[in-house]
Amino acid sequence: MTKVQPPTAPGGRFVKDRFTIDLAAGTITCPGRITATIRPVKRGGGVAAFGTACAHCPLATQCTTATAGRVVTISPYEAQLARARAAQPDPAWRADYTATRPKVERKLGHLMRHRHGGSEPAAVAAPRSPPTSAYSPPRSTWPASPCSACAATPAEAGSQHRHDRESHC
Repeated sequence: MTKVQPPTAPGGRFVKDRFTIDLAAGTITCPGRITATIRPVKRGGGVAAFGTACAHCPLATQCTTATAGRVVTISPYEAQLARARAAQPDPAWRADYTATRPKVERKLGHLMRHRHGGSEPAAVAAPRSPPTSAYSPPRSTWPASPCSACAATPAEAGSQHRHDRESHC
């Protein structure tokens, strides 16, 4: 049960619902009783262009401002959308929608706030490691635990402390 938005048209002109769409015949008839053929498009659905017929129509100013005439786009889901729009005004549909939809919206909000069911809020970020630069080695090459001479200050370690490449503390 999803609420379908009503069709819109710019400037308060005729919306798609004012046109008679016959998907079986592949035609659209405008409020001025002009019929155009639906041309299929690659991704499904189609386009109906009324072309020069709009130039002589008395309702053209209420329909379009395009000099090439009105063009109506047909969705691949036009039949389902038409059925859903027709069912929405029914009082039984509205009662069922208002009984179930608030529960669904509340649950969706809960899931989004709690990362799909977890208890942590989504705004918590993981701690970041210190940045590396050309002057310090990458963190993966740092010794896990330094030897006592490396942990001591340079004066305490003395000049005798050395590291070989093979046995770096």
